[in-house]
Amino acid sequence: MNTIKDAGEADAYCAELDRSLEYHFKPVPTAEFDDEEAQLLAGFTFVPNKGMSQVYVGKRNRLYLKGDVLSQLGIKPRSRVLIAFNPAEKAFAIVKPSAPSLSEEMRSAGYFVSAKKDVTAAKLFRQFKLDKYEGKTFYADTASLSGNVVIFRQ
Repeated sequence: MNTIKDAGEADAYCAELDRSLEYHFKPVPTAEFDDEEAQLLAGFTFVPNKGMSQVYVGKRNRLYLKGDVLSQLGIKPRSRVLIAFNPAEKAFAIVKPSAPSLSEEMRSAGYFVSAKKDVTAAKLFRQFKLDKYEGKTFYADTASLSGNVVIFRQ
């Protein structure tokens, strides 16, 4: 273990550590779109694995939480979860009720998860006319580092 005696030395040590971490974990640059690869994959259908977090829009104002979404958020059946919808992006947000970034108004958007891992959200369906998405699946697209929020998109 290293003992650092003054603030300047600590700052230099942290800067070096940051540079090292950035070098080893920097994002891989994305390549240009490859037409040859796209042609090879033409006609193939990619199917997400069973464990991938999903929200399925069902009948009778029900949202089905499938895959790993409950364990990803640390939520159990018969507990409460917050659900929001962004009509511009056609995306759902599933949020832990204990997330510190929520206002009291946001916390009132809570729904109970049944033992069958579904949520009845009649008011949400009415407000955003979600019946048009019936039978559609939204896949986990983005999650917060804290593990409190997961965004789902088609």
